[in-house]
Amino acid sequence: LESITLVYQTNPSQSIQSIINKLTPIEQILFYQSLERMYTLCDQARLYNIGILLDAEQSYRQPAIEIFSRILSKKYNVIGKEPIVYNTYQMYLKRSESIIKSDIENSFNENYIFAAKIVRGAYIVSETLRANQLQYENPMFSDKNEVDKSYDNIISYLIETISKRQENSPHIIIATHNRLSIEHTIASMKSKYIESNSKNISFAQILGMCDHITIALGKNNYNSLKLICYGDYNQIL
Repeated sequence: LESITLVYQTNPSQSIQSIINKLTPIEQILFYQSLERMYTLCDQARLYNIGILLDAEQSYRQPAIEIFSRILSKKYNVIGKEPIVYNTYQMYLKRSESIIKSDIENSFNENYIFAAKIVRGAYIVSETLRANQLQYENPMFSDKNEVDKSYDNIISYLIETISKRQENSPHIIIATHNRLSIEHTIASMKSKYIESNSKNISFAQILGMCDHITIALGKNNYNSLKLICYGDYNQIL
């Protein structure tokens, strides 16, 4: 993942194939092997109509995941069917808003459905430590208020895009425990006359965290999801 990111950073506007061509022969083999495994997984997900949520990673790995996401989304997020592949975007990263807008534009140009899980982010300590050690600009916003603004701004943009009701309008999962962001999303939906149970918008929280919000959303006819973590509590949470 780091190698793909390094190639990407030399010219972010280059094509995916151009990036792959610049990898070493061994890296190219690993890339295509990984892609084939993802095809196998997504084929099964399509068979049972189950969504695949690609998790977000550190900023120095994330561009590689975005490349996988674009390839998979074009193949599996077919217009006229429910999308299968959801990429995760961390709004504490300064670049996330522009990447989302670019990915949406690409979905319209390439005729597939953009699907995303929107989160704030989870690697604050490691991102800061690495930026300090390698002496580069921290990729994250430095202030919590800036993160909140980034999150709510992109939700407004996404809901505005969804409200245009195009055949390949985005599908989004609002993955947050922040009550104010949830209230902002609901208000934005109402202002654009989007029904509460719109198939394009879901809310999600981790099981055992803010269950009262999840239940309240469900009781009011919003699509309300729970993330069920698997593994040792101290390791995963």
